[in-house]
Amino acid sequence: MSSNEEKKKHYRGARQRLWPKYAAEIWDPNRRGSQVWLGTFDTVIKAAKAYDRASFKLRGAKAILNFLHNQLSQF
Repeated sequence: MSSNEEKKKHYRGARQRLWPKYAAEIWDPNRRGSQVWLGTFDTVIKAAKAYDRASFKLRGAKAILNFLHNQLSQF
């Protein structure tokens, strides 16, 4: 495994587009499991934080987040 592959971190709800942008999306169980588009972001961190905000809003304390909840309030 190369050092570039090791540095790439995968975040829940965030994926890289074909161009150098990142998409965020979440599956909403309240809408019969439909996919909710959260937007396109310049960085994977911003996309992952958008997912975390949406996940916490949908699932509350049961949400599985990329970052600690108290870190979200900083951004």
